[in-house]
Amino acid sequence: MNRIKIKNMSLVNRIKQSISGINFFQIYFENKIGNSYDDLLSNKELKKLDRDKIIRIKNNDSFLTPDNWSNHKETFFNQRMESYKSSFTIDEKINLELENIELITIDKTDHKILKERYKAFLLNRLEQPQQKKTIKPIKTLNDYFINIDEDNKEDFYKDLKVLFPTEKGKSIKVIIDELKVQNMLVIGAREFKAFHAELMKTFNREIGTYQSIQDVKTIDEVTSEPIKIKLNSLIFKYKSN
Repeated sequence: MNRIKIKNMSLVNRIKQSISGINFFQIYFENKIGNSYDDLLSNKELKKLDRDKIIRIKNNDSFLTPDNWSNHKETFFNQRMESYKSSFTIDEKINLELENIELITIDKTDHKILKERYKAFLLNRLEQPQQKKTIKPIKTLNDYFINIDEDNKEDFYKDLKVLFPTEKGKSIKVIIDELKVQNMLVIGAREFKAFHAELMKTFNREIGTYQSIQDVKTIDEVTSEPIKIKLNSLIFKYKSN
């Protein structure tokens, strides 16, 4: 009977210790294993050790205090949120955390201050509207072409296909560059691959990979001039400004 009682008391003490302020208000650091175990393992064990493996450690710098709270509060919060199931929403995690901090046993004035600060931090997070990721709409070919009436764009694409039925690679580059010069085509930074995909759909044939078009540095006049002359008829016909 006494042995059971002692065991139960031991369990209670362990639980109390696990939720004491000194154990709760800590953060971990991520470091490579490196030489951390050189004095603890045998040479044979060390050979099997992946020294580049990232491990989580706690040390004397892990303890939070009122003095370092401002520097570590975001890290502490994020690590605490990781302890909950990923299927929980952030608000659900925060509400559970608010319940948990009420169980913390306060053994120092510092921990009382940290508890109140953390509680205020959590309540503030609950009040903040959660930022939703904005999904950038996928551009269509119409979105890249300007100074062409919307009602005329489909006809412009059809005429472009008829006028240039076999061109690819460098020749397509000439067409694109000339339409840019004429302020009829705008392709933003990092948009060329998406534009190329839309252009491929419209031409419905192989026009060259996006790299074979985008990466062209120089084009001789023998290639470029005939294309520009042919393209001028479409520019004259469809350019609105």
